[in-house]
Amino acid sequence: MLASIVMLCLEKSSLNIADNYSNSYALLIISGFLTGLAGWTKNEGLLLILVVTLIIFIKAVKNRSFPLLSYFLLGLMIPGIFIIIFKSLAPSSDLLSGEISQIIAKLTDPARYIIVANALFKQFVFFGHWIVPEIPVLLLFAFLTGFKKHIPFSLYLIITLQLVGYLAIYIITPHDLKWQLNTAFGRNIMQLFPSFLFILFISLENDYVTDN
Repeated sequence: MLASIVMLCLEKSSLNIADNYSNSYALLIISGFLTGLAGWTKNEGLLLILVVTLIIFIKAVKNRSFPLLSYFLLGLMIPGIFIIIFKSLAPSSDLLSGEISQIIAKLTDPARYIIVANALFKQFVFFGHWIVPEIPVLLLFAFLTGFKKHIPFSLYLIITLQLVGYLAIYIITPHDLKWQLNTAFGRNIMQLFPSFLFILFISLENDYVTDN
């Protein structure tokens, strides 16, 4: 996930440099390929493919720049073909194994949202089990340092939608919810954390560095 986001960040930077569009398209191809590899590695990567493709599609429509999407999909194509072949041969996932009525019942059950929100809060405060709660401290540092005028909003949107997707999957999981959260949610947050760090620090003002 982090590698794909780094490529998208570099692609955005290269678009700001005159006559550098070929580099931008190459980075989009690499980003698509790395995103596809994430989907091959874990089921969570399939969600990343959906999220990143959606964000790039929206950017392409907004900027009327469809090569953005086409080059990304070109990179995604090779691992995507292998994923489709593998999923067609592998047993189907049990995530949506329940009846529609059962899924709707879970989606409308406030108790499940409370349990998931409580697990998210615990990860926010106790992630990594450090003496000092690292995520709140990092956010405090960021707000004290200040953000750039133009932050990479689309990159923040990627990890936000990825997190929302994780939470939605826990809401409808056919397994015991508390057991699923206790055994997997920490790993999901760890998957997001390197990308969160990268995006956070490239968003910060760096005048205090240049002044020294």
